[in-house]
Amino acid sequence: MDIIVTEGVKIPNAVLVSGLTNTEVDNEVFEFLKQYGSISRIIKLPTTDPVTQAIVEFEYGSAVKDLETTRLPYRRPCVTKPEVIHHVQSLASVYTSDVGTSATETYLSGLKDLAKMSGMDFGDILRKELARISESVSTETPVDTSETPVETEPPLTQSDIQATAPSFVSVPTEVSQTFSRPQTGTEVRDLLFPV
Repeated sequence: MDIIVTEGVKIPNAVLVSGLTNTEVDNEVFEFLKQYGSISRIIKLPTTDPVTQAIVEFEYGSAVKDLETTRLPYRRPCVTKPEVIHHVQSLASVYTSDVGTSATETYLSGLKDLAKMSGMDFGDILRKELARISESVSTETPVDTSETPVETEPPLTQSDIQATAPSFVSVPTEVSQTFSRPQTGTEVRDLLFPV
């Protein structure tokens, strides 16, 4: 699915719809998906088959999360033409398995070539690489994705504020007070220190 890269698809925000007929019947599944969130764009996948696929990218990933928890993968018969069945699945589930399989096959093929060229046993090379991968995985620091509340300090009192009042420092005159944003060319001036 090179189109995902070339089109810059936000994978967590997208679903893959299969079973499209390229007729007005397909609008039913798109209207159904709009119930979950605003659709950013629909990208039809190039094919020569009469039944096609499309990537539906939502504005926000929350739409896909809602679909995943309640519906996906989803098989939806068309109301107007029951013989047409649309299949909806998260793009992440399809894409990561495709890319993962391809990467694994390429990696194993490279190891087999190395074994042939070096005269070493493929099993020995594979075991060494698996040990390296295992070591790499065990040394990674786990990322905590749980949402724990952030501890806040009690509000400052008037005496705290007076005790920690800042001392004023003079600003060097050689520091430029004019900035520009390269992407817009808009000049921004510091109102406290006019040039």
